[in-house]
Amino acid sequence: MKFKSDKQRKAVMARLTAGNVQSGQIPMKFKNKNYKDLRKMGIKLVPNKDADKDGVVNVKDCKPLDPKRQGLLHDFNMRRLKAKEETLERKRQIAMDKLGDTRERLSAQSKVAEKKASISQAQNAEKQAVIDEINKERKVTDELKKRNMQAKRDLDKITVTGRIKTKVKNTVAVAEEKLEKKIKDKIKEKTDMIKEKRERKKALDKRISDAVEREREKLRIEGEIQKERDIVAAEREKFRRQVKRRLERKENVKKALKRTGKSLLNVAGKLFEDESPSRPRRRRRSRSKGKKGKKRKRRRSDDDDFF
Repeated sequence: MKFKSDKQRKAVMARLTAGNVQSGQIPMKFKNKNYKDLRKMGIKLVPNKDADKDGVVNVKDCKPLDPKRQGLLHDFNMRRLKAKEETLERKRQIAMDKLGDTRERLSAQSKVAEKKASISQAQNAEKQAVIDEINKERKVTDELKKRNMQAKRDLDKITVTGRIKTKVKNTVAVAEEKLEKKIKDKIKEKTDMIKEKRERKKALDKRISDAVEREREKLRIEGEIQKERDIVAAEREKFRRQVKRRLERKENVKKALKRTGKSLLNVAGKLFEDESPSRPRRRRRSRSKGKKGKKRKRRRSDDDDFF
C-alpha cells in the first residue's frame, strides 16, 4: 500500500495512536502486519517503543499493532512461566501439607509433654510431702533427744554418782586431749624427720648425678684424646713406612751404582790391556797394616749420598 500524499500518511499515523491500538480501532490489514511489512507500507514505527502497550518493543513484536499477540517467543516464555508457577504451586501445596503435619505432630507432642509434666509434678509433690513428714519426725526426735540429754545433765548435777561420772568424764577428756596433743607432736616430729631425710636424699642424688656427669665428661674427653692419639699413631706409622720405602729405594740405588761402577772398571781395564804391551801382572800388595789378605775399608764416596 502506498500513500497518495504525505497528508494521507500523517492521517493514518494519527489514527495509529496508543489509544486507538488498545481500543481495537486499527483495521485488520494493519494488525496482521509485522514491523518490516509496516515499514514497507510506509508506516514507520519507533523500534524501541511499544505501540500496542503489550510489554514487547516494536522490533521484537510479531504484530506491533495487535496487543493480543506478542510472537512465538513471548508465548513460549508465557508457557514456561505458567509451568514454573504450577510447579511452585505444587511445591507450596506440598510444603503446606508438611507444615500442617508438623503442626499436628507438635501439638500432639506438646499435649503429651504437658501430661508428662503434670504427672511428674504430682509425683514430685508426693515425694515432697513424704520428705516434709520425715523432716518433721526428725525434728521431733531431735527435740526429744535434747530434752533427754538435758534431763541427764540435771540428774548428774543433783546426784553423787552423777557428779563422780562428770568428774571422770572431765578427767578422761583431759587425758584424751593430752594424748592427742602428744600424738600430734610425734607425728609432726616424724614428718619433719621425713622431710629432712628427703632433702638429704635429694642433695645426695644431686651430688651423685653431678659426679656421674663429671665422669661422663671425663670419659668423653679421654675418648677424644685416645682418638687423637690413634690418629697420631697412624700418621707416625704411615710416615715410618714412607721412610722405610725411601731407605729401601736408596739401598737399591746404591747396589745398582756399585754394580754399574764395577762393570765400568772391568771394561776400562780390558781396554787398557788391549792397548798396552803385554807384561806379567804383579800381585798388588795391600797397603793396610795388619795381616795379609785383610781387606781395607772402602772410603765413603759421593755416590752413597745419592738420596
